[in-house]
Amino acid sequence: MDLEILGWRRYSQSQKNIENFSLENIARVAVENRGGYLLYSQFGELEGIVQGKFIKKAEKESDYPKVGDWVNIVKLQGEQKAVIESILPRFSKLSRRRISKDRSEINKQQEEQIIATNIDIVFIMQGLDADFSLERLNRYMEAVKNGGAHPVVLLNKCDLIKNPTEKKADVLAENPGGEIFLVSAKTGHGLAEVKNLISEKSVVFVGSSGVGKSTLANALLGIDLQKIQEVRVNDSKGRHTTTKREMFLLSSGGILIDTPGMRELEPWEKQTEFAQEKAKNNAKRKIKNGRLARALIKRPEFTKDK
Repeated sequence: MDLEILGWRRYSQSQKNIENFSLENIARVAVENRGGYLLYSQFGELEGIVQGKFIKKAEKESDYPKVGDWVNIVKLQGEQKAVIESILPRFSKLSRRRISKDRSEINKQQEEQIIATNIDIVFIMQGLDADFSLERLNRYMEAVKNGGAHPVVLLNKCDLIKNPTEKKADVLAENPGGEIFLVSAKTGHGLAEVKNLISEKSVVFVGSSGVGKSTLANALLGIDLQKIQEVRVNDSKGRHTTTKREMFLLSSGGILIDTPGMRELEPWEKQTEFAQEKAKNNAKRKIKNGRLARALIKRPEFTKDK
């Protein structure tokens, strides 16, 4: 498998010192499934294995390989398997704050959940029906921009309402200068414009369940995700089918990373030195305000009984 069709040229041009790696030791993560990986490489499809040395270095979930990652590998002789030794630097990622089942724990410890990496464009889909929500759309936009990818908004099912241009104007008002397209998988409206954006890029479609993400992807890219996934159930790679994120190579030369429907995409806020300093200052301010408040309270005057 040629690394060029996997996006290696675009990736390597964005990084320094990549030329030190032998292409035989480079692969891209196509599927992540419960600690197991399907890799695309010059040797074709390989089963990726993470061993003890890697696990010891990993401090959190986001340190492990994710779909879209470029990784440094050592192929096992005589087997279609490879040991993943390290992850190459990510130039972008789409991630969110993991939603705890017990919501009381959310504020105690934040955990980043990476959905995909090394993405050029994230197509944010909303249906112009009951699914439409400016508030949710803004959260998606924030998450995409924070991760370093380029957001493009697709307002799907524009054929179902009488005033789709008004909805587009509402989105533009919230995101001046943004790329927003009215599209319809049913009528084909707007698909040619969007398809021209993809070219040889790595793209992701995100949106709520039922927004028409797979239908639109099929119409745009000329593939049938459902049929591809059904084939995987029956072939030797069936063990990977429980994953909900998978990378597909497109006939146009682009790469699609398919993701599950997500109604919640709480932007991940990385704790930087600036954020930590801001938190300390806020704590100091609360203490100072508390002292001032106590100083304003007049103490009652006591007199001795005569």
